[in-house]
Amino acid sequence: MMKYLSLSILLCAVFGPGCNDDGGSPGGSDARVDARIDSGPPDAVVKPDTRSQSIELPRDERPHSEQMEWWYYTGRLEATDGDVYGFELTVFQPMIGDKPLYIAHFAITDLGGDAFHAVMDVNADDQRDAVAEGFKIKVNKIEMAGGGGKDSIKGAMDGGHGLELQLTAAKPPVLQYGDGKMTVGSDLPFFYYSYTRMAATGSITVGGVKKSVTGLAWMDHQWGTIGTGYGWDWFSLRLDDQTEVMLFEVRRTGKPGFVGGTLIDKSGKATELEEGDFTTATLGQWTSPHTKIVYSHGWRIQVPSRGLDVEVTPLVADQEFNHNFYGSPIYWEGLCDVKESGRSGSSLGHAYVEITGNWN
Repeated sequence: MMKYLSLSILLCAVFGPGCNDDGGSPGGSDARVDARIDSGPPDAVVKPDTRSQSIELPRDERPHSEQMEWWYYTGRLEATDGDVYGFELTVFQPMIGDKPLYIAHFAITDLGGDAFHAVMDVNADDQRDAVAEGFKIKVNKIEMAGGGGKDSIKGAMDGGHGLELQLTAAKPPVLQYGDGKMTVGSDLPFFYYSYTRMAATGSITVGGVKKSVTGLAWMDHQWGTIGTGYGWDWFSLRLDDQTEVMLFEVRRTGKPGFVGGTLIDKSGKATELEEGDFTTATLGQWTSPHTKIVYSHGWRIQVPSRGLDVEVTPLVADQEFNHNFYGSPIYWEGLCDVKESGRSGSSLGHAYVEITGNWN
């Protein structure tokens, strides 16, 4: 997944909220952060973390000191009463000078209620050395910890909504794009590995009603150096035949973008997908009633070499994460159904999709 919170935006936030071209910062000022970051000069530069020339696990499960880093979970959960839910829980760690900032996104999709609940929170406490191995990060009511494919996540928000899960990897970690590296807008790499199929057990609370749930989750960990000025489409498919597919397309106006992906078979073997190995076609559009942003909505995905031809359909239309911090991207991210293309339309699994619209 890609949420391009650029370093330049965050530096602008700390050193001068009025430095945006529009004369202000879309997200406004957060006094909790402004009061707690003792930053260096405005031209502070984040130095690459020299540990990360290639991914080495378990070493690289720990937080780094790169320009940008995040730990990201999505999943589909089913309660004992048959109700189905989706969730996203993410923590970003951008570096501002030599100090980390933590920005958490948490969302629950309630299929039965056709509802989407989301919250964002911020913390400036340095948590890079919270544990000797793996990671442990707390952003007020949003928490995550783990390593080695055994993780725990927890989140709560107003309205009586919350989540508490234990996650166990059913497959080994996957180095995305073959070697776990991509480059966009920089000569320096951006690293990416995933646990694409994690068994989830725990509880979900919606509107104050707590239920036991089980399901599947996907975990991404990414860090390194990225540029700015992008839009993107990201797809994670978890299919019933025990395979997974990750596809990622970066859009840049007048500049090179990035296209790539990975197919993971039932044994956990990963095969890199390059540009030309797959296609994605938009089947419709949806306009946000909150932001008026227009998003693609429904997609046909084909990987001819694997005989994969599917349609991916959002299960709730409004899954837009429009909480904004100092100009950070607004995006649509949601639980989707995956069906075979054509007349049969047989169900093949589910997906999480993250896209930016015309706002970017």
